[in-house]
Amino acid sequence: MQTEESIIYAYDLATVPSILPAFANAKDLIICDEAACYAIQNGATLSRAQVRFFKHNDMADLERLLQEQADKDRRSKLRLNRRFIVVEGISHNLGDIAPLDQIFKLKEKFKYRLVLDESLSFGVLGDTGRGAAEMFGLRPGQVEIVAASMGNSLASIGGFCAGDRDIVDHQRLSGLGYCYSASLPPYLATAAICALESMQKQPDLVQRVTKNARTMRKLLQTIDGLQVHGAPSDDASPVIHVQLQHGPDAIWEGKALLQRVVADACEHEGVLFTVHRLSDLDKAYVKTPASICVAVTAQHSQKDLENAADALRNACKRCLHLYR
Repeated sequence: MQTEESIIYAYDLATVPSILPAFANAKDLIICDEAACYAIQNGATLSRAQVRFFKHNDMADLERLLQEQADKDRRSKLRLNRRFIVVEGISHNLGDIAPLDQIFKLKEKFKYRLVLDESLSFGVLGDTGRGAAEMFGLRPGQVEIVAASMGNSLASIGGFCAGDRDIVDHQRLSGLGYCYSASLPPYLATAAICALESMQKQPDLVQRVTKNARTMRKLLQTIDGLQVHGAPSDDASPVIHVQLQHGPDAIWEGKALLQRVVADACEHEGVLFTVHRLSDLDKAYVKTPASICVAVTAQHSQKDLENAADALRNACKRCLHLYR
């Protein structure tokens, strides 16, 4: 990550929930995306900080919140000690990419620190796979705190946080998931190191996964009854959420309908998809439409992608005829 230091956590879901409480407390402010993953929500809650949410990837709404807080500060003449903007490089719940170039400008303008969860973007975005920050040309240090799971591109267990020496050293004493947890087993740390070495030795892996992601999005966009979430600027994301074009208003009914599509594709086409599911405790549950989540890798061939898209297309023809 080209930072001064990094720290490893034994459990990826405890990484962000350990980082945020280590730096924020009841006197501070956290502003995060309303579609943020449960780990970010949990970390914000555990920090006891004031938490405000902006509309997903909506920079106008983010700027509105930041300006409202700035106006409030001027009226009260009281300033919060620490302020953070927390986002994901690739959204876990929607699969699109955060506009970090715009977020960076806003956090600099209003004097906030940026916390970036690169769990899904590390290894797949940027020229060398360093994530969304690299993709948008942000230099090391311009994003104050970078965290990521090692359970995705690195095919291991645990999570890490990278930053300057003060950021990392502070977590060794204040990161609860680090202080009150056993260390990551050595063989899992070794597995992650081997994955990093493979990425460095085969730089074309990132280009291959990007090419496959773009190909798969184009194929899925041709399926009647479904729509691919995201804008053209999100085509590099290998996490693709496919939603119903026309379907039930209730989220649970939409999930049930998509589950029938998934079951049909598995039974008749021999291809297994998954419906994206969230806990009822997840605040993003009511913010994210029902969807089928498709994850593309560098190892998929053109034929694999075409077969998967054809399987989903045929299943939709059999199951979605009532909603067209």
